[in-house]
Amino acid sequence: MRECVRPNETTQIIHVAEAIDPSAVLYTMGPKAVLGEQVDGKLVTAPEVEDGDALLPPGLYDGPVVPGPAVDYGYEMSTYRFETPGVHRIVWHLGDLVSNELLIFVE
Repeated sequence: MRECVRPNETTQIIHVAEAIDPSAVLYTMGPKAVLGEQVDGKLVTAPEVEDGDALLPPGLYDGPVVPGPAVDYGYEMSTYRFETPGVHRIVWHLGDLVSNELLIFVE
């Protein structure tokens, strides 16, 4: 496994929502748009949905509903190219939920 990417190399990010609480619900049909993603502190996708369940895709939903604990892989992948060397930070916000901070090291 490589620890760094080269400048302008394509980097793809897989998005996964994990619900460890048994009372949580995941809407696993996708692909769902990634909303509220920030790169280096700047919003780079459409903003997150303000009201309702942050895990529920906007609009009508007619797909599987899975109780927690569960994992939802039904989100689109993000693709980035970083021109400047150094560390780049990616964070995904789903309402009150915030992803782990992903660090991309560019040589």
